[in-house]
Amino acid sequence: MASKAGIRGQGRDRLIDAAAVCYGKGGRGAMTLSNVCSEASASVGTAYHHFPGGLRDLEDSLYLDTLAAYQAGLIAELQRHSSAAAGVKAIVLFHLDWMATNLSLAHYLLFFSASWLAPERLEELEAMNKDFAHAIGAWRKPHIESGHIRRLPGELYGPLILGPAQQYGSEIIARASAEDVSGAIRRVGPALANAAWLAVKGKES
Repeated sequence: MASKAGIRGQGRDRLIDAAAVCYGKGGRGAMTLSNVCSEASASVGTAYHHFPGGLRDLEDSLYLDTLAAYQAGLIAELQRHSSAAAGVKAIVLFHLDWMATNLSLAHYLLFFSASWLAPERLEELEAMNKDFAHAIGAWRKPHIESGHIRRLPGELYGPLILGPAQQYGSEIIARASAEDVSGAIRRVGPALANAAWLAVKGKES
């Protein structure tokens, strides 16, 4: 989860972490305010102090904090790679490894509908996604200009690179054995990473 400064932030993070644990134990039905407070060893009053909107505010925060951490991790991994092929493959491998490592949170991101967000939180999501797309586009631009990545409409790169991995993950992630699911997700990584690269590979590569 994204870190927050100070004691107040630590309490907020502890409640969000507890919400994730509750969701992992029994889905959305287990993510009640009383269960979250019990898991976090916090009072209901403390929960409302950090999340004035109660459970809805907590659910929104779990979604946005999880997505923000995922996006930051993917950008950091992508920026480690200077070659087009390595970067494109890293996007897929990071995505699948994150899902395999965070099965319950990955399920939550798949399950949660952005339409459920409060209006001000929806604006926050739109700003996050805009910044994320800008960072990805900034990394991709020189590789397009050099001919190492095909020049395509911008909205096509996401579906071509991550679409198959996202589809595979969403289909398998509900299986009962977390160990089997995690292993299956990781095993397909190299094949899906190579396929993503072939889908956007330019003439100069």
